Amino acid sequence: MTYISIFAPSHKRPLYYSLAGFCWGIGCILGPVIGGAFAGSNATWRWAFYINLILAAVSAPIYVLCFPRFDPQPTLSAREKWRKVDLVGAFLKATLISLLTIVLSFAGSTWRWQSGGTIALWVLLGVSLIAFAVQQTLTIFTTEEYRLFPVHFLKSRSLILISFGTFAAGAGLFVAIYYVPLFFQFTKSDTAIEAAVRLLPFVMVAIFCIMISGALLPKFAWYKVWYLISGIFIIIGSLLMFKVTQTTHTAAIYGFEIIIAIGTGLPCQIGYSVAPAIVKPHEIPHAIGFINVAQIGGVAIALSISGSIFQNLGFQRLQDALAPYNFSESEIRSALAGAQSTIFSHGSDQVKELALGSVTSTISSIYGLLIAAGALMVVSALLMKREKLQLTQSVGGG
Repeated sequence: MTYISIFAPSHKRPLYYSLAGFCWGIGCILGPVIGGAFAGSNATWRWAFYINLILAAVSAPIYVLCFPRFDPQPTLSAREKWRKVDLVGAFLKATLISLLTIVLSFAGSTWRWQSGGTIALWVLLGVSLIAFAVQQTLTIFTTEEYRLFPVHFLKSRSLILISFGTFAAGAGLFVAIYYVPLFFQFTKSDTAIEAAVRLLPFVMVAIFCIMISGALLPKFAWYKVWYLISGIFIIIGSLLMFKVTQTTHTAAIYGFEIIIAIGTGLPCQIGYSVAPAIVKPHEIPHAIGFINVAQIGGVAIALSISGSIFQNLGFQRLQDALAPYNFSESEIRSALAGAQSTIFSHGSDQVKELALGSVTSTISSIYGLLIAAGALMVVSALLMKREKLQLTQSVGGG
């Protein structure tokens, strides 16, 4: 994204950013299919990771040999440039995100909420958050120019609201990408490949909307309208998915996920065009990084929270539904891990029906998170300025 902001004229950036989203969407289509094929073959699921090495080896020469070079500080040596990198900030940020992901993933499912390990992780998370905030604000071991997080952007109402919209879009996209296939694997006993195919309507519509918003943003540059319409679509689609049960017709679920795809696809990449357009030219790379934090942070936090909901709420509902059958805690946990567990593979029809209803209701409850994301986007849009982007012919940074 930073690369595009440097070399592309500002009026063409929305289209290039949407093309990046298009490539991401193609990956979302092919990834589960290829991964599912590996998982069901003699190669095993591990090749879903090994294949990245091959792809990297093929693509690396293109990046190295064909991409134009850009050096914003040609007078500095490589050693001097490295000394300016905010390594302390990078370490603290990585620690913060890692601890958040770990504590949300393991609390309740692996460790009890009141256990010493869980409490210690929450304390460390709080300490790392405070340490990162203090280090960035007071520029400890760095400078205002080179600190990792552009703290001064927090004074900009527009940038904060755009980041909220980007956060919500990223959250909505990936929660649906994870839990739509999971729903079909449980309710329809789909294989990994079949579940990936069920996701095609969502991903294809999301890709189309990403491309549409990239092409039309320079012509209809009232960006708050894009976020407002998108938030409404997310709320509607998520409310419908929130009411889904194991008996809901498949065609209806396709329709619901398409509504969410429209709401998350339209604003997915436009933050990368809006933020650079409202900052000073030399701040464009920082603006791209600011939006990156919002988008990737939205994905990481939403998946961590949704995973915690699935493990904790799902376990409680399964335990309550199957209480008369005296299943062990490990058997109930394994039921959440997949439909091939003892409960689903060897249980009676009545047990399977009870378990399926509990898991399905848990997956539906996760869409409450998307309802909140849609509401956040709508509120952010309403608070945005009524301004039109000025996408000129100039090149970013110049």
